[in-house]
Amino acid sequence: MEYSAFAFLAVLVAVVNGLAIVHILNVIVYAMRQENFKSLYWVHGLWIAFQLLNHITLWWAIWSLQNTTQMDFFKYLYLLCGPLILFLATNSLIATVPDGQRFDTTKIFNENRKLFFSLWITYLLWSIFTDRLFLGEFHESVWIQGILFAVMLGGRMSDNTRIQGAVAVSAMLILLVLIGSFALELGQF
Repeated sequence: MEYSAFAFLAVLVAVVNGLAIVHILNVIVYAMRQENFKSLYWVHGLWIAFQLLNHITLWWAIWSLQNTTQMDFFKYLYLLCGPLILFLATNSLIATVPDGQRFDTTKIFNENRKLFFSLWITYLLWSIFTDRLFLGEFHESVWIQGILFAVMLGGRMSDNTRIQGAVAVSAMLILLVLIGSFALELGQF
């Protein structure tokens, strides 16, 4: 596929990713305006940072698909599923709080935890099979994605606060390993 066709197809991916990033930045500003800013749940904050990094990394990784030789409408729909699932996962962490009410990130996280992890498990399945579909082989990072899959499954199954903290830290460390190992060059991941 020539570059201009890839650029055209990547626009909607960029829009979805951009909307999620703007949404994350808006909630950060909103939280900072709250008088009880210091009472924010650190696990929730780490997941917000994780989501921001993932949206940026996804956009970075999509570049690797520019050399795809054939793109049909169904492959394009599949490609759009990843950013859409990631967007939904981000929105599951971000709740609108009416003015005058406490911005309780512990409550927001606990109420939406299962949805967030379910979406992430779905996103990882999408991610694992994307290179296989578009480039004909699994990416060399598939084993790390498998570890992240297991971590996210643990987060989905446990409501223990300590386990949730360990899951959040583990997921962030895995993401940093992925970025450091595979994403130092544009399109690698």
